[in-house]
Amino acid sequence: SEAFSQSCVPRVRMDYCYLTEKVEQEITEQGEAEMSSASDSATVLVMQESVCRSVWAYAVDRKGAAEDGVINQVAEDLDTVGLRNDRVIIKSDQEVSIVDAAKAIAEVRATQYGTAIENSSVGDSDSNGTIERAIHDVEQQVRVLRAALEIRINRKVHLREAVVPW
Repeated sequence: SEAFSQSCVPRVRMDYCYLTEKVEQEITEQGEAEMSSASDSATVLVMQESVCRSVWAYAVDRKGAAEDGVINQVAEDLDTVGLRNDRVIIKSDQEVSIVDAAKAIAEVRATQYGTAIENSSVGDSDSNGTIERAIHDVEQQVRVLRAALEIRINRKVHLREAVVPW
């Protein structure tokens, strides 16, 4: 049954989220200063596994399997929680970039046990509740850490600064 399979085979849930901020830009045209509002964003791959309920967040420049370093880091992180030789199921939505990343992770984790890929049905956001909650927690944690850093250094920290992925 579905309940039995979910309890026996570890699930690795993955999805992307975007950290965004409004950026005020000063534009000068013909010697006059104007303020315009734009937005900046950072893309983050969030992963949560079902054994220890660990959550990881990876800052990425682009979505998909193009970032080998992130794909290898995901596989290594799964090893650290004891899933090195275990069969796991990578669960995501049907977005092309996350499916590509899941396939690349499955290739890196190729063992005798294997890595299966499961995609939630279109429009079935309820089945992704666990990863959506993990994304919410990551976004909250980033806000807290960023605010604490801004207070400590007494200046604004923008999303595109080198410290943000850390």
